[in-house]
Amino acid sequence: MTDYRDIKTLDELSEAIHANHARIESQGKAVHNSLTTVQGFYTPQNMALQGVRRAALNVNFYARALFLVRALKKRLQK
Repeated sequence: MTDYRDIKTLDELSEAIHANHARIESQGKAVHNSLTTVQGFYTPQNMALQGVRRAALNVNFYARALFLVRALKKRLQK
């Protein structure tokens, strides 16, 4: 990054402006790549999968699921 107080000539100013444009373009590409990665991760399918994984890690989920299966089985047998 250039300290603009040190710029004394028009050529130095032009170089500083060019360097800033290049830095901004580089940062823009990095932001775009990050956004693309985030968009790829937060798809509806992936969000649903992450939700199921988190629920499956919860021990109460298994207990409730087994209870629900047993209750449905009893109702269907009647």
